[in-house]
Amino acid sequence: AAAADFPADLELRQAILGADRLSEKYLKEENEEDHTSQSKPHTLTKEEREALSSSIVVVSDLETWQKLNQHANENQIPVVVKFTASWCKPCKRIAPKFEEVFKNRKGQILFAEVDFDKNPALRKRCRVKILPTFQAYRLETKVDEFAGCKEESLDGMVEALVTYQKMLTKAYSLERRLGAKAYSAIEEKRWAGKPWAKKASKLPPKISRSSSSSSTCRECTAVLPTGIEARTLFVKDNNTNQIVAVCENSAGFNFTAPRSATRVTPYAFYNEETYGMW
Repeated sequence: AAAADFPADLELRQAILGADRLSEKYLKEENEEDHTSQSKPHTLTKEEREALSSSIVVVSDLETWQKLNQHANENQIPVVVKFTASWCKPCKRIAPKFEEVFKNRKGQILFAEVDFDKNPALRKRCRVKILPTFQAYRLETKVDEFAGCKEESLDGMVEALVTYQKMLTKAYSLERRLGAKAYSAIEEKRWAGKPWAKKASKLPPKISRSSSSSSTCRECTAVLPTGIEARTLFVKDNNTNQIVAVCENSAGFNFTAPRSATRVTPYAFYNEETYGMW
């Protein structure tokens, strides 16, 4: 590739070139179909849950990766994973920062580290080509990513996840408090005859899906009807009944639906005087 195709940062360039050399070593392996079977989820023991939460998880195989995501899903906690290698100088330079962020956010986010050389199946699944690469996952769906030794990008990624977690907690709190008067189009019959039903039916946003969406990446846009405002907005996955997207102070927003979602539903929470969310 031409020099112009590479970033100016020398260490990042070295990491890219190193990854390219490694890719030659694993060329045959990368072109093969990934027939690795995923083990069925099992009940995590107390010791396993504590181990996944109390330290940066060293992901040595796909089974560990599955356990990490299972624990994250069960507790609605995001995951930040760092792809690294022993020969990668930028990886070593940002290692202390990654440890610092883990200590500051332990309990709010799960942190993991993957060795690029020792986990070819996982790096292929996560499409990692440059080191270091940091990825953020929510409900096993990648929601953020950057490559390189960029401490400010790591701080930004983590802060965005923490802010989202606060909104998610608020959304579930409101749902529990107002859920008896939750409106969605699929439950329209339950609302028949209610004095506020006609107004509530106009509250949920319209959801459209990108034409480029695939089965593993469902880019969606949620837009509120003209003239409608809401403070906290969310949509749910019909399969799991989990809130998969939430936003504050917006008339609409973009989000990625999880791989498990065959359909996502916007909700309106409404009482006789005001509505708090959709």
